[in-house]
Amino acid sequence: MPGEQRHEQDLPAVKPVLILHADSAVGEVMLPQLHTVVEFVLPKALLLLSHLDLTKSIGQASIDGIATTQYMVDDDSPEGHATGSLWLSRDGIPMRCVGKFVTKSGKLSTIDWQLRHVKIGRQDAALFEVPPSYTKLPPEAVVPLLGMRIAPAPAR
Repeated sequence: MPGEQRHEQDLPAVKPVLILHADSAVGEVMLPQLHTVVEFVLPKALLLLSHLDLTKSIGQASIDGIATTQYMVDDDSPEGHATGSLWLSRDGIPMRCVGKFVTKSGKLSTIDWQLRHVKIGRQDAALFEVPPSYTKLPPEAVVPLLGMRIAPAPAR
């Protein structure tokens, strides 16, 4: 849905749901099986995707049956330098991203992801909201379940 993303993951122990809002640097990881949610700060490398100069089209490709345009990424920002490729659908959906991000301090992050089973169409707005009955947990509470590091969201 424009401005909203929902990513349902299928990990061995849990099935987390990531909710991302275009107007926010904070995302949410819902764990429906546990009726819990964790807010986290999006990694800077992902935030850069929304500010890229996408004028360097380098080809067309079908990603999961959806026509995309591939763009070359070579972007400097105050946070660091990003290089790689980004595939966007004609609706602006980022379908695939491969690249690297080097912070000003030299820390390297690699990115390699692709969306699958994408359903384009009108969506129920409730899919992009955390149910009020969910308990909010601190990031360190779910790290063992997800096998990842999550930066905590700032206090509201």
